[in-house]
Amino acid sequence: MSTAVNVLVRPAVEADLDAVIAVGHRTWPATYEPIAGADFVAMGLAKWWSAESTLPAIRAGRMTVAELDGDVVGVASAGPHEGHLVLWKLYVVPEHQRGGIGARLLAGSYYGQTVQIWSALFAAAILAGALLALVGLAERVTNARLGGRGWVCCSWS
Repeated sequence: MSTAVNVLVRPAVEADLDAVIAVGHRTWPATYEPIAGADFVAMGLAKWWSAESTLPAIRAGRMTVAELDGDVVGVASAGPHEGHLVLWKLYVVPEHQRGGIGARLLAGSYYGQTVQIWSALFAAAILAGALLALVGLAERVTNARLGGRGWVCCSWS
C-alpha cells in the first residue's frame, strides 16, 4: 500500500495505452472472477480493456491515469452518457489500493470532465446569444419593410 502523496494524476496519452490495459488485466480478475466467473472476466477484458475500446477514450481526453515512480498504477475514465456524466472506470492495481490513489483519480477525472462540460455550456450560451441577435435583426428588418408599423398580428390595443 502506498499513499497518494507521490502520485501524479494526469490525462492519459496514447503512449499510456499498454499500461492502461495492463491495469485492467491486473484488477479485473481479482475484482470480478469471484462474483461473476472467469468467462465474464475474459469477455470484459476483451471488450472493455482492448486497444480498440481504450484508445478512443484516451484520444477524447476521457481517461486519467495515476502514475507512481513512472509506472501507471491506476486509471479512471468518465464521459457523457444520455445527458449525464458517467464514471466508466476507476481501478487501482491491488498493491496500491487503500492509499488514496482512487480518490485522487476520481477528483482528477471529474475535474477534467467538468472543464469540458463548462466549455460546452459557454459555447452553447454564445450560440444562443447569436441566435437571439439574429432574431432581433430579423424583427428590425421586418418592421422596417412594413413601414415601421410593427407586428400587426401581435397588437393587442
